[in-house]
Amino acid sequence: MLLDIVRLNIARYRTNPVIIVPPLVVLVFELVVVPLMGIPAADASRPELESYAFIGFGALFLSMAISFLALVGQASMASVVVLGGKASLRDWVNGIRRHSPRMLGVYFVNLGVMVLSFVPIIVMFWYAMLPWLRLQIGASGPVEPPSPPFMSLPIGIAISWTVLILVSVITTVLYMWLAPVLFEDADVFTSVGAGNKALRASGRTFLGFIALFIAVSGVANLIENLPVYLGATIQQTYGSGYLAPAHVASQVLETMFSPLWFLVALTIYRGGPR
Repeated sequence: MLLDIVRLNIARYRTNPVIIVPPLVVLVFELVVVPLMGIPAADASRPELESYAFIGFGALFLSMAISFLALVGQASMASVVVLGGKASLRDWVNGIRRHSPRMLGVYFVNLGVMVLSFVPIIVMFWYAMLPWLRLQIGASGPVEPPSPPFMSLPIGIAISWTVLILVSVITTVLYMWLAPVLFEDADVFTSVGAGNKALRASGRTFLGFIALFIAVSGVANLIENLPVYLGATIQQTYGSGYLAPAHVASQVLETMFSPLWFLVALTIYRGGPR
């Protein structure tokens, strides 16, 4: 069943390539615009640091806004395609006008679930950092030893994959919650209830969708962390910036698959191929 849905939506994706435009906008913003904002120098003054902090919060807010508008665009285009139409950029504009308030409500409900789900990860991360913090506190003095890595490689990998699985599951559920808004103009909590009912009814198909989502996200994660697996430290990898080749490659892969996930999820909600 899932393979039939995937094949159908790959064909739909090929005949509606415009659906990739919204995630491409997000990709360009994160890989081009954000790095252009720069990072503070090590000897930056307090006013400069405050200025960079202000810019950073502004960039974060702008990134969240762009990501949400792209989400609305992809969902709106995908719903048109699943209903048998031809997607266009006009559907993005129409989706923002028609669905964005209720989709924002569903998005915040999903965000709340994600925050609560990440509490165990935050606790795990804190305890992973405790040995490093103790060493840093005890290292104050005229002669400081080389700073040790703040997290061992196995712990870093375990946290990374745990986060990936959690985000994948919560994201696939979000797509199912959005479907009633798109197809039935349902309100926020009605959409959540209808989405939960649909994912339970789909059973193994939805579980297969989660597994496929995790598999592709896992490949992107492996690409992202390839320098770590080849011997680089976590600090070196993440300190190399947004334009590091491994980071760019992983983001491009996730962007390419993003429209397909919407198409598959909405097709599952409607009960399979029609």
